[in-house]
Amino acid sequence: MATQFKMAAMGHTMETGRVVEWHISEGESIDEGQLLISIETDKTVVDVNSPVSGVLLKTVGQVDAEYDVGDVLAWIGDAGETVPDQPVEPDSKKRSVAAGPRVTPVAQRLADRHGINADAVQGTGPDGRVTKEDVQRAIDDGTAPAKAEDTSVPAGEVVPLSGIRRITAERLSANWGVAPHVSEGIEVDFSQFESYRVEHEADWLEKWGTPLGPNDLILSATAQTLKDHPDLNTGFVDGAICRYNEVNLGVAID
Repeated sequence: MATQFKMAAMGHTMETGRVVEWHISEGESIDEGQLLISIETDKTVVDVNSPVSGVLLKTVGQVDAEYDVGDVLAWIGDAGETVPDQPVEPDSKKRSVAAGPRVTPVAQRLADRHGINADAVQGTGPDGRVTKEDVQRAIDDGTAPAKAEDTSVPAGEVVPLSGIRRITAERLSANWGVAPHVSEGIEVDFSQFESYRVEHEADWLEKWGTPLGPNDLILSATAQTLKDHPDLNTGFVDGAICRYNEVNLGVAID
């Protein structure tokens, strides 16, 4: 019986994911653990491997479309095995990103590395989008148009935000409006932190599957400090100071 490949939750807050690229085509064989698909969450682009071995019988998830967690994206099974019909527009809220860029992010990166004008490449993806395969084909055929040197100085350019950048911009902008920001730099003796980290590193790795780093200790100490000093754990909401009952930390990585 064919195995359903579904949109998995790759984070506690993830509700939807966008299909960036299929790395295997319908009808091709795939091994368990082999790279199958790239999915964009609200935080990053994740490469997802196949959970089983077999043949990619059918792909339902379309490139540059968003799907809810739990939606079926593909079926994997034995060659010649039949799969159920899947409506083109699933009931779950599939959202086509038709207004997004004409070139997929992976294709654009490949084009930039080779100095190619991806916008001039003939696209074979949904709605004529240019895929990585289209760019690679143009490179192999020698028909890839080079980027024209831009000698003009534009007054400005509107660049659509991807899901990751959009969410980051919205949350950081909201944070600036709610919590006054101040910076303070001091020198501290980190030797006790480092001793603790080394002592508990093995247990932490066994329990959580990830190394215990300095940031983990700093965030833990920050959370405890906010508990001990509730006047610091506040925000400016509707013209008044709101003292929060919970401690929630956000980390933005550049």
